[in-house]
Amino acid sequence: DPATILKRYAGMLEEAITASPHMWLWSHRRWKIRKEPAKQMEHDVELANRKTVGLEICALNSGSNGNCYYVGNERDAVLIDAGISCRETERRLYQAGLDLARVRAVFISHEHTDHTRGVEVLSRKHGLPVYITGATQHAGRLSIDPSLTRRFVHGESACVGSLKVFPFRKEHDCVDPHSFTVEAPDGTT
Repeated sequence: DPATILKRYAGMLEEAITASPHMWLWSHRRWKIRKEPAKQMEHDVELANRKTVGLEICALNSGSNGNCYYVGNERDAVLIDAGISCRETERRLYQAGLDLARVRAVFISHEHTDHTRGVEVLSRKHGLPVYITGATQHAGRLSIDPSLTRRFVHGESACVGSLKVFPFRKEHDCVDPHSFTVEAPDGTT
């Protein structure tokens, strides 16, 4: 449960928030990164009434039972991994107050089923492009419509709507593992 995980790390997050020049806001079960310095924020009411700048990040699920993260701004979003079913992804987005219509693509980090379980149906049902390496797709035996398959290359960014997604290699027990940074037009990552 993402809420339980976030509560567990609340103390660590509070320290990071205090040390950071950016303000993080917990709103509707998701974290919002604000570009405005924390010292300019007077109180929670003021925070709630300001427009979000930068990126919203929501862990729809995290763990061995599935991984799926929403990263986006007020116009566009991407999903990092789709390790829960399409139906569960839709339900959790709705519960978090996030609009699936903003999602422009899915990025797959590696072939393990806790990262890919729902990608085929999600892509097919919603016409979402899937950014995945050929080795990962092959190793995961994933059948994704070729017209919706996009290959990414380590070290080369992909522009998806107003977002720039930068894949980089990581160490993991799989064929071609990657992590991603997502950048908003204002430079927030």
